[in-house]
Amino acid sequence: MAVLASASLMQMAHSVEIEPPKTQLTDKYGVNLANGQVSHSMDIVSIGGAEGLSDSILVYGNEFNFIGYRGFNHKYFALAKDIQLVPSASGNFSPHNIMRVYGPGGSADFAYYSNGVMQNNGDFTTPYTYAPLGDERNILEVVGNNLEWTQADGTILRFDRGPVTPKKAMSGGSLISIEYPNGFMIKITSLGMSVNTNTGFQLKQQFQGDNVFCSANPAVRTSDASSWSIRNPKEVVGINAAIEYCSPTTNCTLSPSNNWPKATFDWPHCMPDIMFRSNNQAGVTNAQGVTTTYKFTRYDLAYDEWGGVKLPYTPGTQFSPRLTGISAPNNAATNILTYGYKNVFVLSDDPNYALYTGGGVDYRLQTAGVVTGASRGATGNAYQFNRPYMGGPDSENVGGQGAGVWYARVLGMVQGAVGTIDYVDTDDGRIFFEHTPRNLPTSRINRPAAQNEGYGYTRGNLSSISYTGYYIAAEYPTSCTTTTRKTCNQATRMRDANGNWTDYTYHPQSGQIATITAPANKHLVRAQTRFEYTPLSAHYYDTNGAWITGSAIWMKAAEKYCINSNASSGVCPGGDEVVTNFEYTTNNLLLKGKTVTVPEGTVHRTCYQYDKYGNQIGVTTPNANLGSCP
Repeated sequence: MAVLASASLMQMAHSVEIEPPKTQLTDKYGVNLANGQVSHSMDIVSIGGAEGLSDSILVYGNEFNFIGYRGFNHKYFALAKDIQLVPSASGNFSPHNIMRVYGPGGSADFAYYSNGVMQNNGDFTTPYTYAPLGDERNILEVVGNNLEWTQADGTILRFDRGPVTPKKAMSGGSLISIEYPNGFMIKITSLGMSVNTNTGFQLKQQFQGDNVFCSANPAVRTSDASSWSIRNPKEVVGINAAIEYCSPTTNCTLSPSNNWPKATFDWPHCMPDIMFRSNNQAGVTNAQGVTTTYKFTRYDLAYDEWGGVKLPYTPGTQFSPRLTGISAPNNAATNILTYGYKNVFVLSDDPNYALYTGGGVDYRLQTAGVVTGASRGATGNAYQFNRPYMGGPDSENVGGQGAGVWYARVLGMVQGAVGTIDYVDTDDGRIFFEHTPRNLPTSRINRPAAQNEGYGYTRGNLSSISYTGYYIAAEYPTSCTTTTRKTCNQATRMRDANGNWTDYTYHPQSGQIATITAPANKHLVRAQTRFEYTPLSAHYYDTNGAWITGSAIWMKAAEKYCINSNASSGVCPGGDEVVTNFEYTTNNLLLKGKTVTVPEGTVHRTCYQYDKYGNQIGVTTPNANLGSCP
């Protein structure tokens, strides 16, 4: 039986879930077949290993004009934001607004309710609640000045809405903290300017002014005048706060001898205006010193996909910078990915638009377009997005086979979820989805050299996968309460393809697994592994330079199992218990050592050494016969 011997603080010891279906909608060229947008991300810097922090960037490929002109979206820049769902082409329902919350791992949508009735928008202050439109395991609540998004595993993301009262239901805010069920905390300051953990690690953005004036006609603002320089960092540094501290809101002068890992950014002068006036590029150098160059081309928004001017728009007046090339690392001359786009125009009956053609009005959907083609080296792919499906309100998106994902049919009229996926074709078969806002996969067929699969759910949790002649399954608690959010979406039992059940219990304070009881073997022994946890706190400098004790985190203290007997009330009646105990460093709570005690009393000790960056740099095996770990 596999035992969870070690887990990171963010990926805690949970039950081994049924393998979920793969529902990747982005192909190998980075094109999302669901919406025609480029999706490109890059890991840039990390500190502390699994118990620390890492930063990554998401590249805005198809509409550079994001909120506040942020060139890249950093991992911890996240918002709760009121957005409008656009109605389907068939007009089966009216536009309505929802609250969308974002986090490092994705997003969730919630409808506005007042007195138990769903509202078309959140422009009111009367008593209100939020109800999930997709995954019903998500919860959004008002707690003081914050919105709190509780995810399926009990992780809480908090968004600060500010002190002004009363607040409308549509009032959003910025992400300020993430609290994991075991007590691991991430604090986000000033939209990601500083990110700190209660294990003593920090990601710090450092900024650099840019007052260089670009002469142009008309004149272009400097980057400082546009506030670009205070929104887009020059570098992101990973720091161990048990060694050195840094203020969260100002640039820090850090000791060169520590040589903290950092990523750097190279933008042209006079951002963001210069991107709308000429083709340009930006460079990102990660902590390993590898530079990737992103090339942007400005697209004139007056032209349709055939090169004709779309009235009433005027050429040369409005532009959208779009990502058209990603260079090979450290080689700006060689593209490893290229993209082409077209502007998107739709036919509308809205009289607010001036040009009538055939009883309708042509207007540009937005400054973003959709991808028409992509290439990587000598291979390429062409795309068709928003192609009408059999004359109805739905559409189909088509790419090239062999790209990983190459076809998606998109529904246009699902209440509360415009753009719901009907099915996608991938290199691993066709996946069908529910026609509901949560849009979960229901089956996968035509898998190469594999059987078809069907998926079942309990409260949004994957509870069965059926094949021809057999199935695997999981059982969950019947409901969730405020006191069981850390455990109620974890399986209590799991059935393998042979009909054998494995049982699980959980540590209620942290949501981590407490026991795993395997199926009976031929001797009718049900092997059981038991886990014990203890609250520990790291020591480190706070952002003011004071040496502090961080808030407690439930850390795994021991694993125990019986070799040949059935455990009873946590005891091995056969005297055959094996116990593994875990020790952690005072600073950063890194795994310092573990001891394995076998029934005859022999102790086997393993010790681990780390550098100041949290990287494991040495292991002392039990053969060293150490009495303790240094």
